[in-house]
Amino acid sequence: MEEIRCLLWLLMVFGTASPKIWTVLHHWKTPQKACEALRDSSGASQQGLPSHVVRRMHQIHAAQVDEVLARCEKQKISILWYGEPEYPEELFAIVNPPVLLFYRGDLSVLRGTLSNGSGNPPSVGVQPQRCVEAVPGSGAAGLCDGHGICRRH
Repeated sequence: MEEIRCLLWLLMVFGTASPKIWTVLHHWKTPQKACEALRDSSGASQQGLPSHVVRRMHQIHAAQVDEVLARCEKQKISILWYGEPEYPEELFAIVNPPVLLFYRGDLSVLRGTLSNGSGNPPSVGVQPQRCVEAVPGSGAAGLCDGHGICRRH
């Protein structure tokens, strides 16, 4: 659950489709470490970030994240983060996959519908490749998109 809280905060700070989230996750390896580093008041981790992102980092608080999570729970919306085994592997074939999936109902209906008919993910952008770095705590390899943006670490 802490991963979801951290990733939701990152989404609220950077914006839902920002590829910068993946850069931050790759640099700090875990959602928790990324949040800790970015929330650090020294400002060292904030260098190079656009001013509007830095401003949102100071404006978005835990209470706002909790409010979104409570709303999702009330509306029976489930949240799945990219590190969970249920996260559709096919989504890693796109250049900027969502770090969080918000869904209601049975997520398994997506299985197979995200492929190109051959059982393989559709070719969109650079195909991800297995990364040699292990995913912290799991021993599994991550996915790299070929541009140095790794998934699952």
